[in-house]
Amino acid sequence: SGCKVCQKCLSWSWNFELVLQPNSKNDVQFGCERPQDYFRVEIVRNIACTSTSCDNIVQSDVGLSNLLAFNRRFKWKIEADSQKSFQINFANTGLTQIAPSDSCADKHTYTLHAAKVLLGKYCSNGTISNATIQSQGNFSLDLPAGQTLSSGQFDVNRFGYFLSSTALANISVTLEEGSLSSTLLTPNYPDSFPNADLMEWYFQVPNNYKTAINFHNLKQPTCLKDNVEVTYRNNGTISQVVGIDKVQPEQNQRRFSLRLRNLTSSPSSPGLCRTLLQIS
Repeated sequence: SGCKVCQKCLSWSWNFELVLQPNSKNDVQFGCERPQDYFRVEIVRNIACTSTSCDNIVQSDVGLSNLLAFNRRFKWKIEADSQKSFQINFANTGLTQIAPSDSCADKHTYTLHAAKVLLGKYCSNGTISNATIQSQGNFSLDLPAGQTLSSGQFDVNRFGYFLSSTALANISVTLEEGSLSSTLLTPNYPDSFPNADLMEWYFQVPNNYKTAINFHNLKQPTCLKDNVEVTYRNNGTISQVVGIDKVQPEQNQRRFSLRLRNLTSSPSSPGLCRTLLQIS
């Protein structure tokens, strides 16, 4: 059963998927009456950062209105030089990270990867203001069948340096009056955080507030080497290094960063944790 698709069809050329090339006329035929019940359409755009700039992420489906009946994924593959990083700016609306099983009220669901590692799933509007990723990554938007695409743009900027020798990414969180809490998930959640890898979050909070950090749903991996460490930095200087299973120190600075480094664990180790930040 199922449905097949072909382009310039011959009896032997039917497939369960088809890649269409841009800037060309594509004659596509389906082997069933309702192909939208079997296929999802993925629209891929490549962004190559030059030595001076990157193209921006533009949400547009111009010329794609005939695909409205299908579930659609708009994907932007972003690549900088091997020794550089790039930043996606969400400051206009912000993003909110959600659990893999959750959905977004406006049916616009975003996903962010650093190379092949899942950084998270997100909805529009929230405290996440930007993401900085080394070398290459992709940002995608999923829409269900029948949902029109909201226009929008996220600026992409090139950075001339690595985040860290092993950092996957840096996620910036801006907390303001009226939105003084944020829930963040570790990479690949609920699966395993990559072995011996590092993730960094940068926080900006209002003046005269203290930040309390709690790790929830913590699943300690089986250690083969080193320990899971949480490092706090103020003004770029290491201030505290704490075990993930310890009480986390209250932060008094308006700006600080949190680095979470995983250990080398056994292949059967569970995912690390979910991070919930509470401001008081």
